[in-house]
Amino acid sequence: MSEADDAQRLARERALIEDLSDPNNLPGSPRQIELARTHGSLVFLADDDVYKLKRAVDFGFFDFTTLAARRADCDAELRPNRRTAADVYLDVLPIYADDDGFSMTRAHGEPVEWAVHMRRLPDDVRADVLLRTGRLDAGRVAELAAATARFHREAEPHDSTFDALRTNIAENFEQTRPMIGRHLDQATFDDLHAAQHAWLEKSSVRLASRPACDGHGDLRLEHVYFLDGGPVMIDCIEFNERFRIADPALDVAFLAMEAYREGRGDLAEVFLGAFAYESDDYEFYPIIDGYMSYRAFVRAKVAGFVADDPGTSAEVRTRKRDAAERQFELALDLLAPRDSARIVAIGGLPGSGKSTVARAVRALLFGPIISADATRKHLAGVDKLAAAGADAYTPEFSARVLDEIVQRTDCVLASGRTAIVDTTFYSGDALERVAKLAADWQVPIDFIECTAPVDVLRRRLRQREGDVSDADTRVLDKFLARRDRVALDAPVVHHLLDTDCDPNIVRESLVEWLLG
Repeated sequence: MSEADDAQRLARERALIEDLSDPNNLPGSPRQIELARTHGSLVFLADDDVYKLKRAVDFGFFDFTTLAARRADCDAELRPNRRTAADVYLDVLPIYADDDGFSMTRAHGEPVEWAVHMRRLPDDVRADVLLRTGRLDAGRVAELAAATARFHREAEPHDSTFDALRTNIAENFEQTRPMIGRHLDQATFDDLHAAQHAWLEKSSVRLASRPACDGHGDLRLEHVYFLDGGPVMIDCIEFNERFRIADPALDVAFLAMEAYREGRGDLAEVFLGAFAYESDDYEFYPIIDGYMSYRAFVRAKVAGFVADDPGTSAEVRTRKRDAAERQFELALDLLAPRDSARIVAIGGLPGSGKSTVARAVRALLFGPIISADATRKHLAGVDKLAAAGADAYTPEFSARVLDEIVQRTDCVLASGRTAIVDTTFYSGDALERVAKLAADWQVPIDFIECTAPVDVLRRRLRQREGDVSDADTRVLDKFLARRDRVALDAPVVHHLLDTDCDPNIVRESLVEWLLG
């Protein structure tokens, strides 16, 4: 686009902004109108409605320079977003022009622009606002992980999109090279290029084996709202399927990366662990840091685009330059090796509080929980809260469960993180297998054996509701009759934990053993 064309585009865009900021030119004559500008959109936030226009720009991965392309993209935005926010994405409305300017209320001739019409959601329940105000807690994060896993399960499946990922990474560096000297220096660019391509090469087999689905593509904190009915996700990518159809873990990586960016790596790890549990997918752990680095690079690049846009105000330009610089640095930091790998194995009789203790350990170390009960349900093909059936408790099936537990633990350790393993460890060679894994990775292993009086165990089992475990008092009696004990021949640090006491005392013991 020539300088004259660019000047004409900017002048027309300024007129659009001025005219559509007049309440008389929007449906319903709203009392207040706010403008949010992105690299690809002009978003007019009215009282209860949102009107989103496509900007006449070309960034390579989308080209909105013709009215037909802008209209087509408005239409395309409805379908994928209605999967997660059906009552938010309402329709596409025309914008007209007459002697008095642009308007959505005065029909005159043919439409000159189009806008996606959305229901406005309350800002105070948006995830980024909740995070900044200290209201985004582990419970909400786990709820979002469950909703994300459910969305991916219901999405259209696709084969691996590893080739598209390679293309996207190459495109990122091609589009970012002109930013050297403004938003990042040559050394950072070179280091990022080397680090991301080394990760691609090292992880190529695993990346190529990952299934894909028609996901979200832009699952960021500002696109998640916590409403009464649960989390609502908006603004998925519509303009390029190459960004939306991908490994589900790439969606997860966006949210986790942003939590890290905001200094809340603890919430990022809780989200990753909850997603792994809900999706029964721990295979993403060895590649998730590379995915987060890729997402940070994307956000840095987009911030650079906005900073370089002639229509961007001086204040926003400064803010976006800072954001680009920080996120390029974050993209590099996220690929640095982690050194927190360890195993915390938690065992004990049914009803001894293993799962409760596992959650307490997670709150201290932020590692994912690998639950034998959940693993068994996954292999049996039943919902986590449904009974697995007798066939899922045969010695042969239990051996499969242990193999899967070891595999999941191995994936977590490969990422440099702590793995929290929740099973009885009262039969077979489970502890020995897990301890061998720790030895192979040369990481420490703690075994916390949960205990409580038998009458307490029975009471807890009778009171269970909505629990992933199928164990009841009959299962406990079988354990007691066999007089099973944990084989402590394995090289572990053994802790005996009485769970029939104040939870604060339990936590103090865990802090002493694991953080002391």
